[in-house]
Amino acid sequence: MSFSQITRTHRASGGSISDLLDPLVEAWTLVRQVRQVEYESERTRNWTRAIQALASAAERSLRDHTARCSESSSIISGLAGRADEAGATARRHQEDERRTLDCARAFVSLCQRRDPADIWRVVEVTEAAIELEMAIARNHNQVAALWDRGLVYQGVAS
Repeated sequence: MSFSQITRTHRASGGSISDLLDPLVEAWTLVRQVRQVEYESERTRNWTRAIQALASAAERSLRDHTARCSESSSIISGLAGRADEAGATARRHQEDERRTLDCARAFVSLCQRRDPADIWRVVEVTEAAIELEMAIARNHNQVAALWDRGLVYQGVAS
């Protein structure tokens, strides 16, 4: 399933699944766009400005997602406070979320470098973008699974 096909909007006391997933979808889309920015050796500044703007926007979306998941009313926070397997899974997810955000920060730093852009830098940025895309996708899948567990826990879903 691609991110563009996610339409579930279950409602519970912690908001909706789309409240948590929409920033991830946005971040994932922005990182994909970084890989699609055309590189021209005569116009390296254009490429650099474009990837910097996209990378920064992606990081902002990830920070927004992390903040939403950290709110005390979030289903993820509620699960993390439990002593059972679901709580342990939620806590592992929170740690993975921090690693994803660290990866995004490193990606932004890479895109913000001031050294001249050349084809090797394009390759380096592209590889880093792919790694970040995968981290965001893992995060997305974890949130969806945890959300479903939380809904079951709260008696919202059967």
